[in-house]
Amino acid sequence: MPAEQTLPLEEQEKWRADHKLREREVAVKEREASRSGWSGPVVLAILAAAIAAFGNVFVSWLNGHQARDLEETKAEAAHP
Repeated sequence: MPAEQTLPLEEQEKWRADHKLREREVAVKEREASRSGWSGPVVLAILAAAIAAFGNVFVSWLNGHQARDLEETKAEAAHP
């Protein structure tokens, strides 16, 4: 005789509910494990940092370029 049948009815229901809960937990963990690695928080943080770094490089380059143009314009105006 299986152990489940020797338990009182309410204990059997508790056991079944617990079993269903554990099955759902396993299913959720399997879905999380099968998700793409690109959606992980560490990967997204590194990607965001890389985008910010490239943006900063572009802004620095643009500021330097504009500063050089301004200095050339000032030099041309000072020595006609």
